[in-house]
Amino acid sequence: MKKKKLELRICSGFFALTIAALIGFSSCKNTSTDDSNSPSVPGTVGVGGTVVNAAGFFLSLVTTEVNSVLHVDDGASGTTNFTTACKIAPTVTAKTAAADILCIQELPEYDIYFRDLVYQIHVPSTMCDYLEEDIYWFYAYAPGVGPTTVSYRNNANGTVTNVANAPGGKPTCTYDYTATDGPNCCEGKYTLTVATEDPQNPGQFSTATSVADWGGRGSNCVAGQAALGTHAKTVTGYPKIMTNYISGEGYNQIYEMKAPIHATFNSKEVSSNLVTANFFKLVDNGGAAPTPVQPVAGFPTPQAYYEWRCMDRYAEINYRIRMMIRDWNTASITSGGDPDVVGNEAIFVNPFAPVNFLNNDFADWKDFLAAYPQGSL
Repeated sequence: MKKKKLELRICSGFFALTIAALIGFSSCKNTSTDDSNSPSVPGTVGVGGTVVNAAGFFLSLVTTEVNSVLHVDDGASGTTNFTTACKIAPTVTAKTAAADILCIQELPEYDIYFRDLVYQIHVPSTMCDYLEEDIYWFYAYAPGVGPTTVSYRNNANGTVTNVANAPGGKPTCTYDYTATDGPNCCEGKYTLTVATEDPQNPGQFSTATSVADWGGRGSNCVAGQAALGTHAKTVTGYPKIMTNYISGEGYNQIYEMKAPIHATFNSKEVSSNLVTANFFKLVDNGGAAPTPVQPVAGFPTPQAYYEWRCMDRYAEINYRIRMMIRDWNTASITSGGDPDVVGNEAIFVNPFAPVNFLNNDFADWKDFLAAYPQGSL
């Protein structure tokens, strides 16, 4: 039995919110039409109004004043196939290969960092009963469970010996990063045993035992769009999937992403594009996804994609659109171009700083891959 999920909907205009925390889902009424003369390409159906069944299940960037291309992946996460819209036609048979598409959003890195991105999600009334929105998140630091035993000996001469998981007499967990101004992501309890020498009777020790909590939560390490703002969370702080009941009505609403320039992690401003730009290539990391979006044993699995699933009444997927956002370091976004140009800018230099002006100004997954971003987020 699957858990009910809190639903976060934007149901009228751009910014009205409906939160159905108790029943797990709700319905936002949309008018639908089967007019075969209606527009059938993304971006030509008005946001928040009539659902046009002939337009299909599509994702479209509403935000203006950005240089962007949103297209279906070319099959190799390359920079071609720019003309294929991020859309599943209503004629596509459910639960087939054609019913599952991966789309790539190409954007300049400064547009990603500076602009809030608003997407239109449009689903015909005939394609599914429920829509699940499963939004990108990752671990900025590794979460974990701390050791179950901690012990040390306080000697009368002021030294601390016989240490186990308590250097200098301080209980220490690898997943507590507060010593370096990071979050505490260490979960679990431990038994603390402290032996104290009697200064009046050298060699005689009294022992005290207690149980303590490491005090952290794995969710303190969570970052990404689903970790920001009012996005629904579990009681332990992890992002929830947003579920919308759309049977016979369809769906024509927006999803808004907060720009990195407005985002914080662990009460600090972020300086990279990682909270938004989720693009990666498996080939860049030895066939594996970047470590921060890989599963961690005993903890919820991150979501590497922006994902919209069109579901039937049996919680089976009829259609799916996944999206990755790729930032471009230089020049214009062109088919066959290189988004990952590195090195220094050719003309402008900074003679008074240790680093010149870079082509790659805002980090993305290609800059980390096997490492957690930690304080570099």
